[in-house]
Amino acid sequence: MTLDWTTQKALRQARFTMLTCAFVAPGLYAGAITMEILRGHWIRFFQSPGRIPWADPRARVLAGLALAALAGALTLPGRIRSARSPLGALRVRTLLASLLLLVVALCGLYTGMKLGSAAAPLAMAMLAAPPAVGLLLFPTARRWGG
Repeated sequence: MTLDWTTQKALRQARFTMLTCAFVAPGLYAGAITMEILRGHWIRFFQSPGRIPWADPRARVLAGLALAALAGALTLPGRIRSARSPLGALRVRTLLASLLLLVVALCGLYTGMKLGSAAAPLAMAMLAAPPAVGLLLFPTARRWGG
């Protein structure tokens, strides 16, 4: 499928945005949590989820916020339509999805840094969700050419 130059440029920008927000940022955040909080013991990300401090209200709020942002990333971009500029709508969809996935990753970073090693499994779940959803929403030439 051949795309015109403007569409190709927009597609490259969308791919860069999605890569940065959904893949690079969660990886960097996981590395920061591993080095600073877990002291290099990354295996704590996979410890028993029964140790998550659900009594701390921050854990519940952050989990709810992350779930809301994840649901938004999956549902809201599809609702954006534009009869004047379909390319503009595609750009806004990708930007919105990327930013919502970044919110999920930021919730994981805050959870890991502020709630400590007991919340590492929750932080890991929040950091693993953006790449998984990012694969589903990744901008492709087929989606942009239609």
